[in-house]
Amino acid sequence: MKHLFLALLLTLPAIAQKQIHVFVCLTQSYFKAPLKKMNSDPLLLTKSLMYPGSFLLHDSIEVWLKNGSKKQIRQAASKAYAKNQKISVKAAKTIFPALK
Repeated sequence: MKHLFLALLLTLPAIAQKQIHVFVCLTQSYFKAPLKKMNSDPLLLTKSLMYPGSFLLHDSIEVWLKNGSKKQIRQAASKAYAKNQKISVKAAKTIFPALK
């Protein structure tokens, strides 16, 4: 799956490669280095097993469209994940690493 994802990324126009969300399990360990090589700026990655529901994309993109910071995007994703999974926001934040 990793190679298929990277092949799809490489076919995107250059502008679409600049900022990216990756919603699958363990994306930080699999995708951080390849995304860096492609000069992409990951907005949201994951560091554990998780349910990649569309609610995450919805809530994080809403913040991104308002020029929100990575911290705000992570917070929005954490809140959405917490609500969906019926866990605390603190617990949900452990899924999404803080990015620079």
